Amino acid sequence: MTITFANIYKDNILDGLKKIISTEFNKMPIYNDFPFMSRGGSMFLNIVIADDVDEESFTQGKLRKIEVAIRLYQSLQGLQEHNKNKSIQNRYAERIRALIEQNSNYTISGSTKWINGLVSSIDYEPDLEENEDNYLVCELSCEFMTMQTFIIEE
Repeated sequence: MTITFANIYKDNILDGLKKIISTEFNKMPIYNDFPFMSRGGSMFLNIVIADDVDEESFTQGKLRKIEVAIRLYQSLQGLQEHNKNKSIQNRYAERIRALIEQNSNYTISGSTKWINGLVSSIDYEPDLEENEDNYLVCELSCEFMTMQTFIIEE
């Protein structure tokens, strides 16, 4: 008897988030680097799946609550006006929040990828690592519920 593995982090959460966000911001690169890697470009997103927070077991699988951190990076090149940059970041962050709320229950081709998706908070001054110092950063903390089914082959 074998249990077939499915990468729910990528298949259910990461791919859906990338699709929703890249449809709206088609020129903004989206990465999922951990640890953070400095990238070129004036703005980009880094999505990191933080952890399984909670789960409920069933006979054929588990309903899992997954925390995701979406960080929006804006390069601090030269002398730029700080308040103007914060305003730009705020617009992007609030639009991403609205996209996730509009897609709180996300289904593709009849397959539910997540339910109860939400942005629980936006932090405009998150803790930064040394290699993030050249960027203005805001972090959206998100939660998604997804079903992991066990496919048992005998």
